[in-house]
Amino acid sequence: MTAYALFELSVIGGALLLSLWVVLGKLAPHWRATLVARLRGQPPPKPGSAGGCGSCNSCGSCDTPKTPAAKDEKPVRFHGR
Repeated sequence: MTAYALFELSVIGGALLLSLWVVLGKLAPHWRATLVARLRGQPPPKPGSAGGCGSCNSCGSCDTPKTPAAKDEKPVRFHGR
């Protein structure tokens, strides 16, 4: 195996590992957080609420009702020829 082939395999392998890490963060954030905690020797995080935005509840959007949309909307009308 040449030095270039070894370099090429390491670059491609690193890119694949990085993309796997990002996908795990998007699709399985709790599992990734548990994995990171285990690697650091810390206890795994406790599961939060089942909200869809990360369940941090720091923005208050999960507890506040939605405000009605502004009346700046204009209807779209299609006219036949």
